[in-house]
Amino acid sequence: MQKVLLSIFIFVILTFFSQSCIPEKSTPTLPQVPPKEQKVDSLITDWLKQNAVSLNTYEPNTGFDDFSSISSKFDRVDIVALGQAAWGIHEFALMKHRFLEFLLAKKNFKAVALDAPWGECSLLNDYIQTGTGNLPTLVANLNTWWLNTQEMLDMIEWLKDFNQSRSSGSKVKLYGIDMTSPQMPMEHVINYLQGINPDQAVWSDSLVDCFRSYLSRLTEYQDEDSTVKAQCSQNLQTLYDTLSSWQDTLIAQTSEGAYDLALQNARLVVQAEDVFSRGLHGSGFRKRQDFLAENVLWILNYPENPKKTVVLSDNISVAVSPKQIKTMGTHLKILRGDRAVKLLGCSFYQGSFYQMEADTSNRITVVEAPEVTFESYENYVHTANKPLTFLYLADIQSGVSVRTNWLFSLSLRNFNTFYDARLASEYDGFFFFENVSPAFLLFSN
Repeated sequence: MQKVLLSIFIFVILTFFSQSCIPEKSTPTLPQVPPKEQKVDSLITDWLKQNAVSLNTYEPNTGFDDFSSISSKFDRVDIVALGQAAWGIHEFALMKHRFLEFLLAKKNFKAVALDAPWGECSLLNDYIQTGTGNLPTLVANLNTWWLNTQEMLDMIEWLKDFNQSRSSGSKVKLYGIDMTSPQMPMEHVINYLQGINPDQAVWSDSLVDCFRSYLSRLTEYQDEDSTVKAQCSQNLQTLYDTLSSWQDTLIAQTSEGAYDLALQNARLVVQAEDVFSRGLHGSGFRKRQDFLAENVLWILNYPENPKKTVVLSDNISVAVSPKQIKTMGTHLKILRGDRAVKLLGCSFYQGSFYQMEADTSNRITVVEAPEVTFESYENYVHTANKPLTFLYLADIQSGVSVRTNWLFSLSLRNFNTFYDARLASEYDGFFFFENVSPAFLLFSN
């Protein structure tokens, strides 16, 4: 029995050691394939190194030597519109200021049009003409957060100082082109008529009364009963049409300039009712673009204003849209002609900027810009080592050269997103910045 147990024990021990000595069957591993590396197209970077204009600085009051190679491109231009890829950016505001200096000092531009409320901007114009008013208060009353900045104050102060060295007939004037704050235009029309015929003022007051009741809640007007909106629209159009029919009489009693200004204010009220009846998005957005262009052209043709105008807005409004939506820039090109209008945009490679939160708080916060996509204009300018540069695009045509076809096929930044952009079709020129930072706000949340 002991021999049997000993034999079993020895068998178990030998079996254990024999199994432990057999190597385990390994699972074969596939070789690691590295991800396919995206390669920068050297054709693009070489073109940028040869053609992109490197700029010395975005700081104002630094001269214009680095604009010398593009200066002649703006010789026979009536309108230059400057956009930007996002609001609340320090460097964009300074470059707009600097290029504005260039156009006023070297190209005889005499009007500045802000994408801001018409009436409130008229008070800023008073300030740059005579110094009347408190500038921080005037800027705050624009009720446009991305303009309520130290950069804007500095630009307005520069315009006032610039005017002090000019004769009365060559001073720069400042206008707003936005129609969505109609109270001051209403008051302007009534006050104009009050100075001529008080009965006409009372009549005009009765016509605007239907729309005046919504001034404190304009965004609700879209949901108002259609018959109410139709009556308001008819009343406001009647006021405009009647002023038009009284043209000769009113000019004789005042002046051509005063009459044209009053008629334009009446038109702004009509525009506001039209936009708010549709809402600020969708068809309301499209209508606003129509009216922005209309108001720019009014400034250009106003008898008391020289012909050349600088427009300060955003990339979306400035660009010639490749889609069915006709932007301000599209309308200006159609109505004024391609050579007379230059549309310029701004974008950047990396950095942060202010943005209003998409909720009911309306808080303004600093956001970090998303990383650029590989096949983006911003990335290629960065790769070409062009930290601050300008591309003149107006002479480039699609399909003419393989060296420039990329200017119709990459993506472009728009706030926190990117979209497929035909850059040389949408803009006549473009500023690119390597880094950007938030503007200096004059208010706190």
